[in-house]
Amino acid sequence: MRYVIFDQAGMPVTACLDLAAEELPEGAHEIDAAQMDVWPHLRLVNGEVVDSGPPPVVVATIKTRLLPDLRARRDLAMNVLDGLQSDALASGDTGTALAIKTAKQACRDIPALNTVAATDEASLRALYLAEWQRIAALVPAPVRAAFAAVLA
Repeated sequence: MRYVIFDQAGMPVTACLDLAAEELPEGAHEIDAAQMDVWPHLRLVNGEVVDSGPPPVVVATIKTRLLPDLRARRDLAMNVLDGLQSDALASGDTGTALAIKTAKQACRDIPALNTVAATDEASLRALYLAEWQRIAALVPAPVRAAFAAVLA
């Protein structure tokens, strides 16, 4: 026989195999073979064992997983922007240099972007893409090439 032991809140604590009825601890409930594979998802609701399914993926977890790639893309853009800013300053084009400075700060701020509106990985990626597009729009057209790798 297969059993899951539930705590007072109806959450699974552990699963047991091949226990005799007299060996069962308090809170043990019999389950079938299929339920054994998903026992961490089981809940005890009104005395009935139910499968609640896997826990939802938290957007913060997805964001943490995406951050290394986000930072790598940002670094690519920043390296190009650094060179373009140096060229602009050397040629006396302070307007372009200032626009690049503003864009670089916006790039640094991307990891801290407010992602409350994201509900899954696709919507989180869409938020980041929209932010990259917004930042690219801050600089003069010739400088936008710095964002080619990020927007691809």
